[in-house]
Amino acid sequence: MFRTNGLDINISHNERRSFFAFSGIYTTLLITVFTVLATLYYHLEKSRMLSEYQLQFQLQSGEILEALAMAPEDFENLEELDYYELYIGVYDVKRKRMFSNLHTSRVELNKNIYLNEGWIQYVTLIPSSEIGARFLVLESEDDGLWFQEYLVTLLVYALPLFLLLLALGVYLARLFIRPMQESVALLDSFIQESTHELNTPLTTILTNLELLSSEVTAPKSQKNMARAMSAAQTISDIYNTLVMVTLQKELKPQDEKVFIDEMIVERVAYFHTKIEAKELRVTMNLTPRTEVVMDPKLLCSLLDNLLSNAVKYNQVQGFINITLTSTFLSIENGGSKLPVTAYKNLFKPYVRLASSEGGFGLGLHIVSKIVEHYGFEITIQPLESRGTVVRVVF
Repeated sequence: MFRTNGLDINISHNERRSFFAFSGIYTTLLITVFTVLATLYYHLEKSRMLSEYQLQFQLQSGEILEALAMAPEDFENLEELDYYELYIGVYDVKRKRMFSNLHTSRVELNKNIYLNEGWIQYVTLIPSSEIGARFLVLESEDDGLWFQEYLVTLLVYALPLFLLLLALGVYLARLFIRPMQESVALLDSFIQESTHELNTPLTTILTNLELLSSEVTAPKSQKNMARAMSAAQTISDIYNTLVMVTLQKELKPQDEKVFIDEMIVERVAYFHTKIEAKELRVTMNLTPRTEVVMDPKLLCSLLDNLLSNAVKYNQVQGFINITLTSTFLSIENGGSKLPVTAYKNLFKPYVRLASSEGGFGLGLHIVSKIVEHYGFEITIQPLESRGTVVRVVF
C-alpha cells in the first residue's frame, strides 16, 4: 500500500480474500456445530422436564381414575378434586370428548406426555368403563423455568466457548495468510531495491538514445534506433509503475492547475515510437486550454497508463481516438473485444488484459485509485465493432 494524501493503493486484495474465505468457512462450521449442540441440549432439557412431570401425573391420575370408577357417569366430582392448576379431559373409545376443562382444544391421544402451546399434557388409558370412557388427559401449565435454565446455561457456558473458538479461528486465519504476507513483503522489498538500482542506468540509456537519434541519418540505423527507443520506453513505463507502487509511499500530491490537453499531446509524443511500431492511426479531438486541478505527476501517470494500454492491447494498423472536453476524457482503441465478465475485474491489482502482453497488471489499478482520490469517475466499455473505450469524467 502507498499513501498520497489519502490516496491508498492496496496490493493485499488476495490476502483479504483468503482471510475472509477461511474465516467465513470456519465461522459457518462453528455456528452449525453450536446450533446442532444447542438443539440437542434443548431436547434433552425438555425431555428431563417432561419426565419429572410424568411422575407427578402418574400419582395424580390414580386418584382421578378411582373417582371415575366410583361415579362413572358423574364428571362433576372431577372438578372438585383438590389439585392446584390441574385440568382434566376424558375421551371415549372413538376419541370424542366426554368431559374437558383443558385450555387447549388440540389433544394428541396417541402420545404419553408432551408440550402443547405452553401446557404440559399427560395421556393415560382408562380401564374398562361402563360409559365407554377410554382416555384420561391431565394438563398443567408449563412454568418455563426449565427453559430459563437452558438459556442461562447457554449464556454462561456456550457463548464464552463460542467466542473463544471464534477468536481462535481469527488467529488461525491470520496464521494461514502469514506465509503470503511474508512473500509479498519479500517481493516488495526486492522491487524497491531493484527499482532504486534501475533509476540511474535507465536515465542514462534514455538520455543517450535521444542524443544518438538526432545524429543517426541512415534509414536502417534509424529503424534500429527506433526499436531501441521503444524498448527503453517500455522499461521506463515499468519503472514508473514500480515507483508509484513502492517508492512514493509518502508522496503528498502538489495540486495545481494543469492544461490537460497540452499534457495529452506531450504524452502521445512520448509514445510516438511504440505507435509507429504498430502503425497505429491516432486522432485527437481536444478542447484547447482544458484545465484540471491535479498533481502533474499523478496526471502524467494516469495518462501514461491509459495510453500504454491503448497501444499495447491494440492491433497492428489499428486506431486510437482521443477526445477531451471540459467534462470528460475518452480514449478508444481498436483492439480485440474482452469477455463481458472481464470488465468488472480490470481495476483489481495484478489483473492483465492479455497474458501474452507484458506488465504487472497494476496500471489500471493505479488509475482507478488516482481517479477515486480526485472524485472523478472511470468506465471501460467495449465498442460496437471492436476495441474498447475508456472514459474519465471530471
